[in-house]
Amino acid sequence: MEPLLVPNNHSPGPVVAATPGEHGGAAVDESSTLVDAASGTDESHRALADADVKMNDDGDVQGDELSASVQRRLDESSAVEGEDEEEEIGDDAEADDMAARMGRRLAALPGNAHESEPFTIFRVAGPMRDRNRHLYEPQMISIGPFHRGAGRHLAAMEEHKWRYLRDILARPGGATLASYARAARSMEASARRRYAEPVLLPAAEFAEMLLLDGCFLVEFFLKGQESAEDALIDASWAMQNVYNDMLLLENQLPFFVLERFYDLATGGLGRDYFVTNVLVNYLTVDMCVGPRDPESTRPPDGEIHHLLHLYYYWFLPPEDRDGSGTGSKDKEDGEALEELMSTSADERMPWQLPPASELKDSGVTFRAKKSPRSMVDVTFDRRSGAL
Repeated sequence: MEPLLVPNNHSPGPVVAATPGEHGGAAVDESSTLVDAASGTDESHRALADADVKMNDDGDVQGDELSASVQRRLDESSAVEGEDEEEEIGDDAEADDMAARMGRRLAALPGNAHESEPFTIFRVAGPMRDRNRHLYEPQMISIGPFHRGAGRHLAAMEEHKWRYLRDILARPGGATLASYARAARSMEASARRRYAEPVLLPAAEFAEMLLLDGCFLVEFFLKGQESAEDALIDASWAMQNVYNDMLLLENQLPFFVLERFYDLATGGLGRDYFVTNVLVNYLTVDMCVGPRDPESTRPPDGEIHHLLHLYYYWFLPPEDRDGSGTGSKDKEDGEALEELMSTSADERMPWQLPPASELKDSGVTFRAKKSPRSMVDVTFDRRSGAL
């Protein structure tokens, strides 16, 4: 049988396979001819002969070009892989730098993981403040960092803080300025953690604020206890404004700061003496009209967060503080609650409390308690109709 694809007048030679080119065709696309084996035409033989001659004559050249092309592709692939490796190495280095930077930030955080922060001093929420800003922001003196340097209306009292610092240093048996400064620096980190938002003051400036504001409050209370002559205390309008500003939530110092400075100023009289004999004269001044019940001035057993917290403690009736109460009173309260719940909702929750004149016309009599326990110590005797 005569072999296929063998041109006439050409001795059979080794069969050369077409080498795939760049786009998947033969290396010599122009000489690649589809031969119809069944036709056996002269044109097919001549085309194949021409291709075979060209492959024999230029085989070495085309082989070199093919090798060069393959090498270029290998080089290009190696270069791309090298760039990818360098990019990955660069990404790893940047990630390490970022992790190190974030690690330093984490290491600087106070406290430990899964440990609750001891926040006790907060800002009032924006919508609430915007409706009545004067009820939540100091009008005369700033205490603490939140409103420090907030406006010209607070600048005048900054000079009074320095005057009061001079006065507290001049007290007999008191500590030196260096002692106050060391105490302030030692309390700086703990005091900073009591504020519910970051305070951007540097440590030294924050400690100086604690010293000025804390000594001002301690000297203010001491002057009041001693009935000392002082323009600020003698001016009733000024004292009332300072008093109001001292009880603002955003205008507080941690109570342990006041305790420490009070001990330095008095030679160590202690917290209970400070609370019972000094602060109670101010914080309960509008709570009682007669002799005070000793129980109402007892310092709380636990931690005092700040002056507002102490005021809140005294504001509540004693039975609300510790849950104490007599059995008979509990029984009366239960009977009153049962009777209240048996009435209609409109009767239980009137839209407006009747004015005192209408209550009086209805037979209610008003009496002043001889020794009220708090501002909200109001009771109603149902049998006698006395409020």
